[in-house]
Amino acid sequence: MNHTNLGLLTLAASGGGEASGVVVLVLFGLLVASSLYASWLLRRRPTRGVQAKIYRFLKKVVARCTGRVDLSDEKVLSFKVELAGAAGIYPGGSVALVATAGLEAGKTEVSQGTGKGRIPWKDLPVAVDGARVNDGVVTLGDDPRTAPKTLAMKVGLAGHPELTNDVTVPVHFAGEYVAHFSGGSGRNGAVGDNGRPGSSGGGEGGRGRDGGDGEDAEDAGDVEVVVTMAVAGPMLQVRVHGTPHEDKFYLIDPNGGSLTVYARGGAGGRGGDGGWGGSGGWGGGDGGDGGDGGNGAGGGNGGRITLVASPETTRYLDLINLDNSGGDGGGIGQGGPGGGGGSTDGPGQTSGRNGNVGRPGQRAGRPGRPGPKPETRIEPVPPLW
Repeated sequence: MNHTNLGLLTLAASGGGEASGVVVLVLFGLLVASSLYASWLLRRRPTRGVQAKIYRFLKKVVARCTGRVDLSDEKVLSFKVELAGAAGIYPGGSVALVATAGLEAGKTEVSQGTGKGRIPWKDLPVAVDGARVNDGVVTLGDDPRTAPKTLAMKVGLAGHPELTNDVTVPVHFAGEYVAHFSGGSGRNGAVGDNGRPGSSGGGEGGRGRDGGDGEDAEDAGDVEVVVTMAVAGPMLQVRVHGTPHEDKFYLIDPNGGSLTVYARGGAGGRGGDGGWGGSGGWGGGDGGDGGDGGNGAGGGNGGRITLVASPETTRYLDLINLDNSGGDGGGIGQGGPGGGGGSTDGPGQTSGRNGNVGRPGQRAGRPGRPGPKPETRIEPVPPLW
């Protein structure tokens, strides 16, 4: 091949590369322009012409991709909100809402969350006093002294101010209440850092760092549980007191209600895992050994519980469960895996050996001791509120 032909081939190859680059740029520009146009259409929401057809197609694509449907500019024929499998709510308890929108041609859309539908709860504003709402789950405040007799809610649908639903939830006191007055859990040990990789040319990988030991848990403090009868109705008034926790109050309906008070020791922290050994360098370097796991820490001891009850409550005291057991000890950390041996970079060389796995932690944490048997005193107790 002469120099002239070689030059022509080189020029053609150079021109082909430039052409392919131009094609990529054009395609990228079209993609960006299409995305901007689609975003503009979704914000503008046209109702007539070709743009309206494209807009409705884009809405279907977005709904399919995100699992969320936008009904703000749809024709909604009916709208209802119901409780999901609950007849009422108690202080500190929750109920879930399910909203259903009826559309044209017999189609329906249901709310996300418990309803497992496609209407996002950001498009279903809930107005309610004395409770908080998160994604269709309504939680009543836990203080019975401020609980309403019924919980009234008003639920709307974005884009349809004429469609609202009133939901009334009766408040009862037959909940399975839990008072947490346990000691704090210990922190887990830090995970060991990984070893550095070996340098090219057969460098050895570094050893992984050892995992840290877990932290001991806290003991539970002294807890006092005071029980008396409510002035109105056969209800139990209960106050649970224990430093450094805030006092907790409960109103318990003996027909289905109960209270469990925990004054357990905290759980001991788990030992941290050892770091991985560094990989051997290219050229047959050995992998580094993994770091050793850390030791588990001790669980906390259970607290002292005293139950003070008025004489008329004695037949209901089996509804109050007291748990002051010791906390669990922390588990051991696992040894870090060894680093892989380096590969060869030439004939006659051998691959590096893999590093050894680090040892697991040597000691698991001991469990905490249970507190003394709870003491019960029967004596007159005035109403608590």
